[in-house]
Amino acid sequence: MLIVLFSCSYWVAFSSMFADWLSSLAKPLQNVGMDRLKLISLDSFLKYPSSSDVVPSTDMILHPSKSTCAHGTFGLFPRVFVVSLPQRSDRREDMEMLRRTLSLNWTWVDATSANDPVVTAILDEVELLRAQTNPSSSESRASFDWPDDFSAGSREFPQTLQAHDLTSSTAKSLSGSQNTATSLPSAAPSDAVISLSIHPDDVKPPLTCANRNFISGPPYTPSLPSYMHLTRAKIACWYSHMEVIEAIGSDVGVDDECGDVALVLEDDIDMEKDIKERLHALWPSLPPQWDVVFLGHCWSNETYHPPLVTVTDPSSGIQTSLHPSYAPKCTHAYALSQAGARRLLSHLQFPPFAYSRALDQAISWLVLTGRLKSFSVVPSVVVQRKVRGSDVDAGREGLGSEWRDSLTNGVLGV
Repeated sequence: MLIVLFSCSYWVAFSSMFADWLSSLAKPLQNVGMDRLKLISLDSFLKYPSSSDVVPSTDMILHPSKSTCAHGTFGLFPRVFVVSLPQRSDRREDMEMLRRTLSLNWTWVDATSANDPVVTAILDEVELLRAQTNPSSSESRASFDWPDDFSAGSREFPQTLQAHDLTSSTAKSLSGSQNTATSLPSAAPSDAVISLSIHPDDVKPPLTCANRNFISGPPYTPSLPSYMHLTRAKIACWYSHMEVIEAIGSDVGVDDECGDVALVLEDDIDMEKDIKERLHALWPSLPPQWDVVFLGHCWSNETYHPPLVTVTDPSSGIQTSLHPSYAPKCTHAYALSQAGARRLLSHLQFPPFAYSRALDQAISWLVLTGRLKSFSVVPSVVVQRKVRGSDVDAGREGLGSEWRDSLTNGVLGV
């Protein structure tokens, strides 16, 4: 594998380019609001990168995570966020049934539409960055190394976010009342419930998803699988989750009794009816410095590492285990500690990595290379239903990827 290293002179030119990038973003986003632009940390990019590609997670911790939380969802999570497009009333109605059955509380987070101007701006800048780092005459793809200060765990809130007034914008709005009596939006028009991966203005060959520590993806060819297309919907998904991760990483809404743990869900899921009992049996085995716990995952063998604990239901004989994560994909159900949110956010904002691929591909790579201390519940206790149109993946006639998971006794029958 060819690794391309930047010379000092190239870094200077590259840094200047990013300064121009930041300035140029103001024009196309005048009607969007700069507080919504969760793109990059120029300060961290200008620090010289480390020579190591894999840095073990640190044992530092901000707030000890409590093993139980009397008033939290499942007795564990004082904050729960559900990322959902406002027009997907069909999905929200299904989620309301799930909420009532399991007596859940959560905050709806209106996801960013793939047609939002901020998505156009991000894609334009990603394309510009790639053109400048990977000239068409080049036969290799440029790569990057992570900055040295990321090896300390990125446990402090990223400097660029300190400039944002999170207490009055994103963090405050997402950490407010957990009242679930929010009225559902009116039914979406029939043409609104289609995959957002396909748009009339996508006339140019699509950008492709990068992998590993590469800035660009492979050259586009008609035979390239859809999961390697860097679509508007994937950018919108990344951006939407960033809003939630910011809120979790902030100090707003942290529960003194329950700690800083939060659960992030998407709106196309089902859960095991006994999910609370299973999680309570596993949670005490988590090390106190964990970053992420995947309650559901896909496209990965999450039994690769030996389990920390395996519990058996005495009545059914069903076993549930907690494993160190291998390379989990899918972002439909994951828990974050506050420290984990800050660590994840620092990586997702790093310029060569930001919006370079689908969000779950990005997180999977961070886990695989040891940059996040992550754990996975096996088998999944939360799965994607895939019974309604996908907003991100146009595969299987709009129902998403071929990966299918099942539950033993799901609330909605998956």
